[in-house]
Amino acid sequence: MPGRFFSQMCGLAVWWAFLIQSPISSASTTYRRHVAADKRQNFLERTLILLDVNTRSPVRLLNDNFLSLQVDPSILKNGWLDFLSSKRLVTLARGLSPAYLRFGGKRTDFLQFHNLKNLAKFRGPGPDYYLKNYEDDIVRSDIALDKQKGCKLASHPDMMLELQREKAAQMQQVLLKEQLSNHYSDVTITARSLDKLYNFADCAGLHLIFGLNALHRNPDNSWNASSALSLLKYSAGKKYNISWELGNEPNSYRTMVARSVNSSRLAQDYIMLKTLLQSVRYYSRSNLYGPNIGRPRKNAILLLDGFMKNGGSVVDAVTWQHFYIDRRVTKVEDFLKTRLLDTLTDQITKVLKIVKMHAPDKRVWLGGVGPAWAGGISNLSDTFAAGLLWLNTLGISAMQGIDVVLRHSFFDYGYSHLVDQQFNPLPGLLAVSAL
Repeated sequence: MPGRFFSQMCGLAVWWAFLIQSPISSASTTYRRHVAADKRQNFLERTLILLDVNTRSPVRLLNDNFLSLQVDPSILKNGWLDFLSSKRLVTLARGLSPAYLRFGGKRTDFLQFHNLKNLAKFRGPGPDYYLKNYEDDIVRSDIALDKQKGCKLASHPDMMLELQREKAAQMQQVLLKEQLSNHYSDVTITARSLDKLYNFADCAGLHLIFGLNALHRNPDNSWNASSALSLLKYSAGKKYNISWELGNEPNSYRTMVARSVNSSRLAQDYIMLKTLLQSVRYYSRSNLYGPNIGRPRKNAILLLDGFMKNGGSVVDAVTWQHFYIDRRVTKVEDFLKTRLLDTLTDQITKVLKIVKMHAPDKRVWLGGVGPAWAGGISNLSDTFAAGLLWLNTLGISAMQGIDVVLRHSFFDYGYSHLVDQQFNPLPGLLAVSAL
């Protein structure tokens, strides 16, 4: 959307309701319709909120890709990657273009690239009674797609989708267990898988940002770039236009794998990756983003500060993540607390302060954001209740100067995505479809 602007109207629009329900006993100073005496005591009346909005000048001009998307590597395990060629899924994603598509998440640091075509042994497990036929269907679908030129789209049979949903339902419990325990198994991405991921991004008009494994390390704790180099060479050979990241939430490595990476080491790793990109001619000018720290608490802020001091110049934008709540939240009311909404403002301020200290002109991205972490909360983080947090994120980020916001996740396991497994848009997508 060229020339997007964010006016004060959009800042107020995060509340996206002019009519709200309030108890008759409330002390509202706004105009309220008189309620007849015979109405029951707790009757909810309508309160009219009058807004005075200045639309003459924008508060801030936005990046065309301001509202962008993320897809988690878990789609390699639960099988949904094979369905990214769905016409319906591509159409929904295309509605948000131009945008970035970040392929990353906690499993970024457990990814290994194998330059092999579609081998069944690299797939997540499925029910034995249909696995062979299911795999045969996938192979036939791949053969049909290979015959297409340009953007490759498919219409998958209903039975095939039902089998995939059954497989994904079984894998969801495994994936959520990993998320809650913060211990993850290795994930293999094959050449065929990368082809499918890039095809989805290309068809939808999205620019792919690929997160490389930062925990593949040598005995001296230096980054082992062998898998990354293999992936870079393959992608360059296919002329895939990709930008890059290294790792995900490096401040949490100690709790994940009992190994820490300090700011100096992380900066050296990014400098090494930048050199690696320059050695592959096709990617010599590609963009690099990072360090993608988690919530800016003490340890994450110290890591960001040291990274910016020692290697901040090699990244094209500084990235960090924000998730509002965890799975312990069980009530809609918890999504509406103003102190929860205010947490984003405080955290943006902390990150901007560090970045401006070391690189005043460096862009800052919210490189991963969602209403809840650890997979979200069923019937809450995938409803309109969480839509308020989502719109608050966009409004506050725009006003405070965040260049890009990447929503976790477009299509995923758990309960924080924008599209469900029937390929229908969820409230989070509907809430931003008109922006």
